[in-house]
Amino acid sequence: MKAYLVKHLYDGKGLKTDTFVVVNDEGRIEEVTQSNPNLPYDTVEIMTPGFIDVHSHIGLARWGEPSNGGDVNDYIDFTNPLIDAFDAFDHEDPALSDSVEFGVLVTCILPGSGNLIGGEGAVLYVPGKLKADRYIKSGGLKGALGENPKYAGNNKGQRPTTRLGVFGVLRKSLEKARQIEKQLESGKKVEEEIDPVDLKWLKVLRGELRLRIHVHTEADLAALFRFADEYGFKYTIEHGSNLHNIEIFEEIAKREVPFNYGPIDAFAYKYELRFDTWKNLQTMKEVGLDFALMTDHPVVLQRNLLLQLRYFLLTGFSKVKALASITSIAAKNLDIDDDMGTIEKGKEANFLIWEDDPFVLPSKPAKIIFKGEEISS
Repeated sequence: MKAYLVKHLYDGKGLKTDTFVVVNDEGRIEEVTQSNPNLPYDTVEIMTPGFIDVHSHIGLARWGEPSNGGDVNDYIDFTNPLIDAFDAFDHEDPALSDSVEFGVLVTCILPGSGNLIGGEGAVLYVPGKLKADRYIKSGGLKGALGENPKYAGNNKGQRPTTRLGVFGVLRKSLEKARQIEKQLESGKKVEEEIDPVDLKWLKVLRGELRLRIHVHTEADLAALFRFADEYGFKYTIEHGSNLHNIEIFEEIAKREVPFNYGPIDAFAYKYELRFDTWKNLQTMKEVGLDFALMTDHPVVLQRNLLLQLRYFLLTGFSKVKALASITSIAAKNLDIDDDMGTIEKGKEANFLIWEDDPFVLPSKPAKIIFKGEEISS
């Protein structure tokens, strides 16, 4: 057993003072209490959960590698549901140790946005020695709408060149899956006869595999809502950087769709980002919309995940709510909140110890606790 007396505990949902956190020998949180556990303890000033980056390409777009040499997008086909990002993940990417040093302990890596379906993502531990030890679960099937799938890859292979075409391929894929499901239900086919690509779409249709949809504009998001209403699949909004009208944020909140927002510090390099500004956070705050924050590494370096929270404070978010976007809400959006994202009894003991306020510019974690053990980056 290991115990800490925490003077200021940001547990992922709120702020507690003078609280004991007890970690058992299995690397899990045994107890969070304001009563003395009758164990030797270390007194620490500030503790937060380890940070979670919900959307990145770390280990696919690698440190020191030319941009055309990475493994973020493949243009073998416009829909690539059998691609798995974890296969190409480089666990020796030097950017990973930088991330750990600044408190990022979990990330979701995703294929890029150059195709309607880029492939399956993976939720990973950022620290670790062996690649296999880092895998947590599937990160869902990465999709993209808008400008990127229209123009990426210089239209290699058979690819649509308009939004009309992009949505047409999406409808064709979903409709085919719907027809196959009917044939399975009627006994005209058995699953062993179904092509593996079609089986992936069946999982989407059944809600077994979440679509992670890159989308920036309100028009594209409205179309996504229409498809979701028609076919009933589970999905997550990824980016949404161009959204700015209060009504669209109210609709997202009403639908209770997981929303992974950002990155905030990126350059608006295309017209569909013309309303991209950190001030949109103010509108989301007015709506009371919960969302997780991403880096989209290497667009914003993953080590700078915390630094983006300065815009939250500038728009009136509390420190508690700002930290939730990279801890508890992030875990919920990745469907890992049963095990991490907060400092609570039974959760994995992944947390950060700080000597100074994390929101002071030169701050970095004084100690990093991963699965109950202190680690170095």
